[in-house]
Amino acid sequence: MRVVVDCNVLVSAALTDGACRAVILRAVARDEIAVSAPILTEYRAVLARPKYRKYQALALSLVGTLEAVAYRVTPLQPAPALPDVKDSVYLATALAFRADAIITGNTKDFPPALCAPVRVLTPRAFLDLIV
Repeated sequence: MRVVVDCNVLVSAALTDGACRAVILRAVARDEIAVSAPILTEYRAVLARPKYRKYQALALSLVGTLEAVAYRVTPLQPAPALPDVKDSVYLATALAFRADAIITGNTKDFPPALCAPVRVLTPRAFLDLIV
């Protein structure tokens, strides 16, 4: 499966050993992941916040792993408009990559009608898929 991982999934993966971390591990092992320069910048900026300081080593390791295995994509311009304009880069990257899905904990920020043909999956829905 070809996927783009929203920043909130990466943050959750760094904070707890749960579904989001399982998403990262599965995607790295079995799927094709796309990132873009703006996505990598957001990953690093969010994870550098003081409230995540004690998780920083694992967080940066996860970013480094994604960066090492992911395809680098230039997002489509102009980026499609989403309710949260900061999320548009994820959809623009997914469309440029011809991704099957965006994995996010904030599905309301990615209305299916605006994201088609890219599916919007929660971490649990992604893990529940048999591929």
